[in-house]
Amino acid sequence: AVGPGPDRSERRLTHVSSESPGMDAIEAALQGVNGRQTAKHWLLDPSMGLLDDLLESVSAYQAADHWHFVTLGLSNIWQKVADDDPTISGLGFEYTMRVRRPTRRRWTLNRGGDEEVPNWAIYFLKRLGDVTLEGARFLPGETLDPGGPITGDDDGDLVAVGFVDDPTLPPLDTPNGVVRFIQVVGMTAAQ
Repeated sequence: AVGPGPDRSERRLTHVSSESPGMDAIEAALQGVNGRQTAKHWLLDPSMGLLDDLLESVSAYQAADHWHFVTLGLSNIWQKVADDDPTISGLGFEYTMRVRRPTRRRWTLNRGGDEEVPNWAIYFLKRLGDVTLEGARFLPGETLDPGGPITGDDDGDLVAVGFVDDPTLPPLDTPNGVVRFIQVVGMTAAQ
């Protein structure tokens, strides 16, 4: 089942622009939608998932009323793989997800006052990315029952996900080929 996992601390992604043209193009597109900001990045390690570590990372951008997540690693974020279709970057897509931010500021011990990013979304996208890289495909118009609430909360209402084209991110032409953004949308059982 795809579901939440243990909390993991943020680790800063570092890269040299000339070595990561796909990642740089995706980051510029997300900043175009969410405003110029430094995204929060999580390098993913094998202890986060049930499969070998396949997905490179997940990034989160803070929008006015939500977090905007994007996977990195389903497309060619570093260099183009020689035997890939030259017009498509890797699998040709990355997943995105929007998670509503709290309407009220919660009390925190964090001196910077930064709002915590919902870790369940990072783990869910990591697991979804790993399953995708193992051969499963989830395309717009499809749904998935992950076997329980996607937030890991036993009382959670979001027990399925749907897939749609991200409404704010059109297909992106990168130096490594085209990348499209498929948004993962949490759904209730009734939906």
